[in-house]
This record gives sequence, C-alpha cells and structure tokens, in this order.
Amino acid sequence: MEIVLARYQRDELYKELVDDAGAVGELTNHIRDGELTLARQLRCRFEEDMRLLDQIGWEKKGRKELYKINLDPSEIRSIFQRLLDQALHIITEPPAKSTEVLKTATSMAATARVALEELDGEVL
Repeated sequence: MEIVLARYQRDELYKELVDDAGAVGELTNHIRDGELTLARQLRCRFEEDMRLLDQIGWEKKGRKELYKINLDPSEIRSIFQRLLDQALHIITEPPAKSTEVLKTATSMAATARVALEELDGEVL
C-alpha cells in the first residue's frame, strides 16, 4: 500500500516524528521501572517512526513536491492514527494552547486524516 504526501505535509510529519523521538528517554525509564510492556510499545512506536523517516527523508526540509510512503498498511494506520489522536488531544484538552500550537495540531490532524482516507479509500 502506498500513500502520497505533499511537501508541506511531509515537513509537518517530519517535525512530529523528530519531536516524538525526543521521548526516547522514556524507554530507558520504563525498562528501569520494570514496565517492560510499555517499553516494548514505545520501542515499536520509535521503529515505526524511523521507518517512516527512511521513506520521507531525514533532512529538515523536503526537496520534492510529492512523497510516496510505501509501508505495510498496518504500520501506516498505526502511525497516522497515533498522530491524529495526539493532535485531537492537543486541540480538545485543556489547558489553553497558543494559536501556533493549535494551528500545528489542526494541520497535523488534517494530514493524518488524509493519509488514513487514502489508506482506507474512503472518507472518515
């Protein structure tokens, strides 16, 4: 299965994936605390993120107009559903966020929805 993102969508996605990678320290904490199920879940999340970075490129700004993502459909669904859930949480949960944070979350939610729609071939 393949989905296609425009450069601006790729750049938004890149930022989210890099921000998410900042949580890698949580993996160590979960292992130290004996929370091995959580540690494995986090490792799987990072592995998905890194495979997606391999697809869209590791540079900060995209150079192409379109980016094809060719991963297993279950991986695509997992990644973009997680990103959609995170964005919706930012949008709907207090405390109040800055206009820029809300704008970024709204844009990420739209990108995630488009990717899931492409994957499903239907409107969500």
